[in-house]
Amino acid sequence: SVDANCIQMTSGDLYVKGKIYINGGTLGISGSTIEYTGIGTILVTGDVTINEDLVTDGDDSFPDNVLGIMTAGDIDIGTGEGAAQLDVMGMFDAEGNVTTAKQTDLVGTIVSNYFNESSQVPSIYQVRKPPTIFRMGWLGARLHIL
Repeated sequence: SVDANCIQMTSGDLYVKGKIYINGGTLGISGSTIEYTGIGTILVTGDVTINEDLVTDGDDSFPDNVLGIMTAGDIDIGTGEGAAQLDVMGMFDAEGNVTTAKQTDLVGTIVSNYFNESSQVPSIYQVRKPPTIFRMGWLGARLHIL
């Protein structure tokens, strides 16, 4: 059975449901493409780095599959050595900085105290209205999406 809050990873396929906490650590996504299903949020106390494709599983899977990543630190997307022309989908919130780099295509929403769209023309395609699960406390008291 799958709990109300769970995460499962098998050979590049990620399933996430509910709120997942990474307390006292960082989250790094690299190596090979991650295709995700489910609706959930990964909450990280440390920094987040995404240097590989992070996409929903299938062309018509949004909004049935949505991943949120929140951190009290920073989020770096496409800034690592060898990371180029990434496709990234999700809802991202950093208390610190969000940096996107290289020719990354990001589909979703970014919330942060500081945003840096750095070198080599990354593109952002904003999804203005996230699914209902994210309206109830996704960003705590900082953001209310109606």
